[in-house]
Amino acid sequence: MVTVNELRAQAAIEREAIGNVGVQQNLSPRRQKPKPMAQEAYYGILGEIVETIGPHTEASPEALLVDALAQTGNQIGRGPHSYASGARHGTNEFFVLVGPTGSGGRKGSSHGNTRRLMQAVDPEWATLRIQGGLSSGEGIVHHVRDAVERDGKVTDEGVQDKRLLCYEPELAQVLMVMQRHGSTLSTQLRQSWDSGDLNIMTKNSATRAGNAHISMLAHITPDELKLLLPDVQAANGWGNRYLWTWVQRSKWLPEGGGLPSYGPLVPRLHRVLEQAGQCHLYKRNPD
Repeated sequence: MVTVNELRAQAAIEREAIGNVGVQQNLSPRRQKPKPMAQEAYYGILGEIVETIGPHTEASPEALLVDALAQTGNQIGRGPHSYASGARHGTNEFFVLVGPTGSGGRKGSSHGNTRRLMQAVDPEWATLRIQGGLSSGEGIVHHVRDAVERDGKVTDEGVQDKRLLCYEPELAQVLMVMQRHGSTLSTQLRQSWDSGDLNIMTKNSATRAGNAHISMLAHITPDELKLLLPDVQAANGWGNRYLWTWVQRSKWLPEGGGLPSYGPLVPRLHRVLEQAGQCHLYKRNPD
């Protein structure tokens, strides 16, 4: 068993190595200007979503794409999947958008218009299956819990729709909760990404959730991330389950930018999601 002190020591070694690379390049990692996302990333209908919303928001194209990927990946559900080293991988992704707040990055501004589009495509999902305010591992399990039967009677019908997108515009709050003594939030989030089979073991009653499809979309500033991400979480695989994306303001829109017209995107996206949601094993082609 690896101890907490060993995890912290390993994290310190890795951070020192990163720092040494920065010295050799005569630039600290934080001061390096991130490269824009390659145009190949804006593929298909998600690229069209970014192109449609882009003129109406100060959010970066990268933020819009990641936001749309998180939402569509959760809407699709557990149907499409692949395997790596025997582990199942679905379309439930964990994303964190990292950027300056206030005038610099417009942190969180990418979500409004993409959510309006998803509301038009699937209003029930957008209303009921996007939840925020992560405060405990028990809370995650509750929102995707299985039915409970006792003495031949159903005492809790559970949740039929096992899709759940955890939207956290302030990931700093979640990181602070995870540091509380006895918190199971980190463990349940890792299990959500790994398998979707969750359980809370208590003395009198156990709550379980099988085949859950849980995604994460969160925002944080670089200063908060550096201050609040503990060495243990950085070294125990919690952070490795996330795709960390730098975002910043793309333009100034003093008048607000107005609302985009989605037009034919709504029925097209609805058809794409229905087709993509069918259960199948996906593989990379040679190209």
